[in-house]
Amino acid sequence: NGESGSVSAGDRGEVIGRATIEPKTYVLCSFPNCSRLLVPPSLLELELPGGFRVGDTVINKGNFNGESGSVADGDRGEVIGRSTIKPKTRVLCKFPKHSRLRVPPSELELELPGEFRVGDIVFYKGDLKNKHGSVADGDRGEVIGPSWNERKTKVLCKFPNFSSLHAAPSSLDLELPGGFCVGDTVTCKMDFKDERGSVSAGDRGEVIGRSTTGWKARVLCKFP
Repeated sequence: NGESGSVSAGDRGEVIGRATIEPKTYVLCSFPNCSRLLVPPSLLELELPGGFRVGDTVINKGNFNGESGSVADGDRGEVIGRSTIKPKTRVLCKFPKHSRLRVPPSELELELPGEFRVGDIVFYKGDLKNKHGSVADGDRGEVIGPSWNERKTKVLCKFPNFSSLHAAPSSLDLELPGGFCVGDTVTCKMDFKDERGSVSAGDRGEVIGRSTTGWKARVLCKFP
């Protein structure tokens, strides 16, 4: 609680100035329910352009090749801080082949805990009911964003009878393109061959996850 109200973990606020008391150890902030609050920096997390935060895992959208390195479409990276150039429209990221790349938020996709992404269709495993709503085993829902107060361990989902559920990844099954799920047994309907192996029409295989390329239209499978 502050002098003018209260603040909860996960509340979004704004730094409004230097603290008048112990300015080297506090910053002055404003929150929806507390207009002036002195806060230690250790209790604050910077929100970068696009809503990203330091430590977020991101998926690059597009290709980049320069003197300092390269990044391909679908590469997984990490947000490491504020961009020193165009800080209001870029975030600083590191990728396997580029250690410091300033990226517009529109070219990044946030990877949530459990490797879920915003827009994923999921099935709930288990039953839950409280004052906010209810969800039953097998209910179909959608991932709508990061959890407000458990960003690193949960994802925010909406279900028919529960509009904002903070769910653990272990309680969700991902519905892949075509309605497939991990573990499904499938039969191939084409012949395919490259340097990694071959598949013939009629071969039986297993769905093992999300495709790393063209993930909205493909599924990752393994065959004998």
